[in-house]
Amino acid sequence: MKEDYTNTGDKGSNVSRQHFQEEEMTFFDHLHVLRGHLFRMVIALIICSIAVFAGGAVVFDHVVLAPTKSNFITFRGLCYVINYFQGGVVKCFSFDALTLIATGVSDQFLLHLKASFYMGFAIAFPYFIYEIWRFVSPGLYRKERRTAARAIGWSGLLFYLGVAFGYFFLVPFAIYFFANYKISGQIENTFTIGNILSFMSTMTLLTGLLFQLPILGYALGRLGIITADFARRNRRYATVIIFILSAVITPSDPGTMFLVAVPLIFLYEVTILVIATTGKSRNDALSKDE
Repeated sequence: MKEDYTNTGDKGSNVSRQHFQEEEMTFFDHLHVLRGHLFRMVIALIICSIAVFAGGAVVFDHVVLAPTKSNFITFRGLCYVINYFQGGVVKCFSFDALTLIATGVSDQFLLHLKASFYMGFAIAFPYFIYEIWRFVSPGLYRKERRTAARAIGWSGLLFYLGVAFGYFFLVPFAIYFFANYKISGQIENTFTIGNILSFMSTMTLLTGLLFQLPILGYALGRLGIITADFARRNRRYATVIIFILSAVITPSDPGTMFLVAVPLIFLYEVTILVIATTGKSRNDALSKDE
């Protein structure tokens, strides 16, 4: 028996029509819809990966291998600042000690495929978010849809900020440190291109995920699991955990560790503000229900 929603008054005006249609769908109907969304996501990933693969050496030279060169935009900008204050012209960064090699017969081809996949995923990420939104939005109320849309939008933005932070700051300085670190003049630093690609993808992906901290705080605050007072009381413990994570992510010099830790501490403070705002909204909603 279907419930009549034609006379629901003000309550009905706040409910999405698709929400009632979704209530009548079975579990297998939902799986069928989900399969369609996943299929389109895979197609988008394949198209973006093929487009990157077609770029060939241009993509590798100007994107993948760019952080391993002295003329990388981050190095040039920092070198300009150093020369400005020193009043001279010096070469600030050098990768003369770094040599990249491919040891396997098919290494370069397989790495080309992997790099295309990683970059294709990054390019298609906004479309993934859109497909996820299309799947979950019909089952939400109008107010919930607006809230979820903002959360998904911020999640995508924070992910890209984290990836950009890892690519433009963490990766080049970490590679520079390891490329110029020597315990003996008889030992040459020779890295495989596979190691470089794995290191870059791991660093950028981890920072992208760590930048989701405010979104996690928002979700936990909405559920009432964590409060802003709890987060403030445990700020010092969170700081210690952040520095431990930074040391694990960047096993190089202390400067790089601080480069990771400081933005994460700032994000933790932003998360506290998000939880406080979310908790206030949740308490107001509960008071209205009572």
